Amino acid sequence: MMPTIGSDSARILAAFSSTFLFMELAPDGRVLDANENALRLFGYSLAELKGRPHDVLAHEDSAAETSSLWERLRAGQSCPGEFSRRTKSGRQIWLRGGYTPVAGRFGGLSKIVLIGVDTTEEKIALSEGKSKLDALSRSQAIIEFTPNGVVLDANENFLKALGYRLDEIKGREHRMFVEPAVAESDYYREFWDRLRSGEYVAAQFKRIGKGGRTVWIEASYNPVFDSHGRLTKVVKFATDITRAK
Repeated sequence: MMPTIGSDSARILAAFSSTFLFMELAPDGRVLDANENALRLFGYSLAELKGRPHDVLAHEDSAAETSSLWERLRAGQSCPGEFSRRTKSGRQIWLRGGYTPVAGRFGGLSKIVLIGVDTTEEKIALSEGKSKLDALSRSQAIIEFTPNGVVLDANENFLKALGYRLDEIKGREHRMFVEPAVAESDYYREFWDRLRSGEYVAAQFKRIGKGGRTVWIEASYNPVFDSHGRLTKVVKFATDITRAK
């Protein structure tokens, strides 16, 4: 016997609800229903949350964002994105998903459905990573290259050490920082081959700054891979040791 459309829909919805957080809201923002994932994340029981305004889940300082969100929803616009929310205990959490208005049988707004996933840990990890990178950038010269040695970006410390502006080096090849004889050498080709193979390279290097000025750096060249193991860039962290040299 073939399954009916209704039974298929019920199974699909059950599978969907086991993965995502799901919440139904009235047009005035009151919570109508929420699945276990949503209740677990926000720290409420359904009895505690049902009938309360959506604002209980928003931060006090996000009144303007919440007001704009509801204006768009009542106008029939879906609102995808990443949203900062708060739990019953006041802890900040992050959701990635969307609010979708649902029209009634005879027109007009019937309800609003929130579907999302918890991205709090990912957000915290990114924030901590950015904080660490910002701290590193304050003390280190940093430059990024494509796997073929083309400059993608550089921080102020690097630009100051070599005497360039970013627009003067972005899109140019790393070989501009080495002597011509070095750029044409087997050593230099092997150096980039090692990086492209995923090998980390660290040493003291003689580099050429703007105007031909000699600059000595202590640096590490670090291959960076994506989630599929593909080399996406090479990042160099360096310290100017010219004076010590």
